[in-house]
Amino acid sequence: SAHRPRYHAAMTPQEFTARHFLTIHVMAYENANCVLALLSSLLPFTRPNVCIVVGDNSDKTTDVRDTVAALAASGEFGNRLLYHSYGVNIGIIGAILRPFDLARSPYLWVVGACNQFRGGALDILLPILEQHRPDVFLHYEDNLWRTQNILEQRTYGDVLSLIRDHSHSIATSINSMVYATSKMAPLLPMAYEAASSLAPHTAMIYEGLRRG
Repeated sequence: SAHRPRYHAAMTPQEFTARHFLTIHVMAYENANCVLALLSSLLPFTRPNVCIVVGDNSDKTTDVRDTVAALAASGEFGNRLLYHSYGVNIGIIGAILRPFDLARSPYLWVVGACNQFRGGALDILLPILEQHRPDVFLHYEDNLWRTQNILEQRTYGDVLSLIRDHSHSIATSINSMVYATSKMAPLLPMAYEAASSLAPHTAMIYEGLRRG
């Protein structure tokens, strides 16, 4: 029916994300209030080449699903909001890496649910991705979370220089990275092997730089 929530469409996350340039994948776990605040911070959602996948890592509650259903039914996100349940709790490492298995868009931004975007964040980010097509875009969290101003942009060819100029917490924060999915996909098995690390996604960057 016309009131059927958008995410119930017979479409896999792979099919859904393949239609867009950037996927924002929200890692959710029994925090529907955070999911609501984060998604609301993206309104008005006017970018037709951006989609949102909410990956639910809980097998106990339906609160996140119900919240996404209400937002999808409101029509404010058009047909660009998808709810995806993992069915079981796959843990924090699984929640970080699984989006790389699911995304088929050129770019992927994985974010924790308990964050909010500043107005204009996508207006800052998208032109950079579209014009420069970086393998990985690292940003200070203040750039896109709390302010609309890009304070600094640099290109790094080695990890030591990056860590020298930035704190380790920034360099390893999942929120601070936007990835070219095609570049990361071949490195994903190695990232799963590094699952003992709290930041296995960073292992993909290290390995990518090592391979040149």
